[in-house]
Amino acid sequence: MAISRREFIRAGSVLAISAGLSLGLAHTTLAQQKRGAARKQSAGAEIPPESQRDALAHMTRTTFTQYMNTTFMIDPGYTFPIETTLVEVRDLRSAADQQKNLPGKDCFVLAFKVATAPNTRSLKQGTYQIRHDALGNFEMFVVPIRNKEGELFFEATINRLTP
Repeated sequence: MAISRREFIRAGSVLAISAGLSLGLAHTTLAQQKRGAARKQSAGAEIPPESQRDALAHMTRTTFTQYMNTTFMIDPGYTFPIETTLVEVRDLRSAADQQKNLPGKDCFVLAFKVATAPNTRSLKQGTYQIRHDALGNFEMFVVPIRNKEGELFFEATINRLTP
């Protein structure tokens, strides 16, 4: 099949324009766009404004360490709040990171011991409203665990880069 030079150039131009538009739409559709006053993390990733408004986003390992052995209420929303006590704040950073004490890495586990456990059998891992007298209200993902003695705890792992 013979094709003229003019038809070849026209077809090539249409193909090039289509490819350019497709790439532009793909970038707009799939790429993250900069929005508002989002803060930048040290790695260059943006912190969405919704996360900046979350109280937990501003709480560090040091924040929780100050409130060891104080009462935190976990509110599942469908039964009475569960009274817990913060009994451990465990640093999960590598030994090298702990020694360097570099700002920007925050990786730790919070362990809450359940003070009263009447209705906790049905409480599954999930995000719950947490209340504390000094820290206020915030949401946190917690996981129920039992130790060797059968005592019930809730653990929350915080692992993030902070600006």
